[in-house]
Amino acid sequence: MRSPRLALLATLVFAVLLASCNVTTTIEKQVYLDEDFSNGLNGWSIFDNDLDDDSPAGNWYVQDGKLVQGNDCWGGGTSEGWSYFQGTQLHYGDESWRDYRFSVDVTPANDNGVGVYSRISSPGENSRRYIRVFIMNNPLYGGPYWRLDMKDNTETYAALVKNQNVGFVVGETFRVIMEVEGGEIRVYNGSRNNLVLEFDLTDNWHDEIYAGRVGLMAFKHPGIRFDNVKIEEL
Repeated sequence: MRSPRLALLATLVFAVLLASCNVTTTIEKQVYLDEDFSNGLNGWSIFDNDLDDDSPAGNWYVQDGKLVQGNDCWGGGTSEGWSYFQGTQLHYGDESWRDYRFSVDVTPANDNGVGVYSRISSPGENSRRYIRVFIMNNPLYGGPYWRLDMKDNTETYAALVKNQNVGFVVGETFRVIMEVEGGEIRVYNGSRNNLVLEFDLTDNWHDEIYAGRVGLMAFKHPGIRFDNVKIEEL
């Protein structure tokens, strides 16, 4: 006959083994950046290579705790370029970043364009690729709309998907949330309950755009403000 002590020991061993089978390993995701610009533009770099020759350079600075772009900058002088829209850019991060959520508050100063970029990389000296959401409210440029664009290794620009049911209100802050996860691209307005754009690169020809830095862009938009940038690993 088994003793009570042996029975209790066997029960405890069984309970420990059962608990160990139910343990799941949780991998903590990294926050690459949580930025309120209290330390200025540390780590950010200006990129003006896409501006037209007669455009002023970008003027990015911090004022009253907000990131401001102060000049009327533009790029894309051809008819194709104007439909694509270029401006002064500010870049941050590492080209090894793959799957992440990039969120930023935007306060527009006029109806012109703003861009939020992900997966920026430079595979060659004069080559650059990226994914971006471009937001335009000005009817003279076809607004209002939110549009998902890309540029690949062949220097080809493409507008992937466009939503003309959403724009912005001048002077009112809104939050852009862009998620890149594998081949899936998702863009939200305000919160993750409000999906406005999505595209899957998996079944398309853009399989090389899977890692890179983030960026902000202003097209003919002096006085635009940005704040509360957050980049989270997915």
